[in-house]
Amino acid sequence: MWIEINDENHWKELRSKNVGGSDIGSLFGCGYLTEFELWHQKNGTLAPEDFGGNERVLCGTLFESAIAEMVRRRGFLVEETKHYVTCDDTPGMACTPDRIIRMNGTEEKRFQHPSFAGIGTDKPGLLQIKNTDYFEFKKWEDGEPPMKYQLQLQHELACTGYSWGALGIFVGGNRLELFPYLQHERAIGKIKFAVTEFWQSIEEGREPRITEGDDYSAATKVYPLFDMAIDLSGDNEIPMLCEEVRDASAIRLAAEKREKAAKAQILQKLGGASGAVCGPIFIENKTILRKAYEVAESSYQRLSIKGA
Repeated sequence: MWIEINDENHWKELRSKNVGGSDIGSLFGCGYLTEFELWHQKNGTLAPEDFGGNERVLCGTLFESAIAEMVRRRGFLVEETKHYVTCDDTPGMACTPDRIIRMNGTEEKRFQHPSFAGIGTDKPGLLQIKNTDYFEFKKWEDGEPPMKYQLQLQHELACTGYSWGALGIFVGGNRLELFPYLQHERAIGKIKFAVTEFWQSIEEGREPRITEGDDYSAATKVYPLFDMAIDLSGDNEIPMLCEEVRDASAIRLAAEKREKAAKAQILQKLGGASGAVCGPIFIENKTILRKAYEVAESSYQRLSIKGA
């Protein structure tokens, strides 16, 4: 179902009730959020992060129209859409398409594959727009976009019912890469199953197990402090987790000590110089001015381990 978006608040309300295209990677271990974070956001026990002041996100939003225009100049018909699209056969699954795209005699090499031969202006597809830097682009395995991008496109194809789409990726601020994909039935089947299982787990109160360090901040918000100690003597996993914390802390402290020792030796060799060249390596040594500022009173949660 295609729902016209009234305003940003309406869009946020719709998103809160569905797993969207940018969410789906979290259910496959490659998302912008961990599965734990996504679960609690959709459950209403963790407030979504506000990216309003994030410069990287802002740049992506501002560049979207320009990237769409670049795609149009490559020989495609590109249409803007202000709709939120829900998946007809999978409740709780939806997306916000960036643009609708149609073939129009493009000579793009990747679109010359025989599987795209029958696609004309009468068969619309989806254009998912991304913005990335050159160094991230160089890390892509086999030159293919990250799995979270591909999953997002397949998720949106499932919601709209379109048979094809493309990732339009702006690289390093001066290069457009287009990657076409047909609807992948097996991938879509796994996506729908994962979304159904996700909402079932929320209904049954089965939160995901925490496995990533990125979940620490979210956990301090999901589990607020209360002034009482509890007995976990019967939990066989607690001693192992406490030992892991201690081991990781010791490794971190030892690494920091090695880092400082190495830096001190470099300073000794510089002898006060502001920089040095050693083959392809350039070392910079400068004074950083830290402006005075007043820190407002605040509080934070700290977990510490004592005893045997």
